[in-house]
Amino acid sequence: MKPKNCLLTLVFPTKVEEHVVALMLRHHKLATGFTTGAVEGHGRNTKLQSMGEQVRGRAKRTQMKVVLNDEDTHHLLAHLKQELGNADIVYWIMPVSEFGSFL
Repeated sequence: MKPKNCLLTLVFPTKVEEHVVALMLRHHKLATGFTTGAVEGHGRNTKLQSMGEQVRGRAKRTQMKVVLNDEDTHHLLAHLKQELGNADIVYWIMPVSEFGSFL
């Protein structure tokens, strides 16, 4: 089994959450599990869609975190970029020194 040594974090508009989740489930061999949660995006490049977001100055987003192998991370990103095009998604990759569970 490949070591799970990377944390891939994706942040995307809430309106595409179901589509992104469906794609992740389709690529379950690369990403065996993930976590999602509601976050808010801030910054100059953040696209504020609704009037409420424009007033508040921040955008509703979903954050997805996936722990997987470095090689699989890049394969998964390639699939997501191809399938999602320019869906206003940002991501980053961080090293994971250890991954496990209490099960």
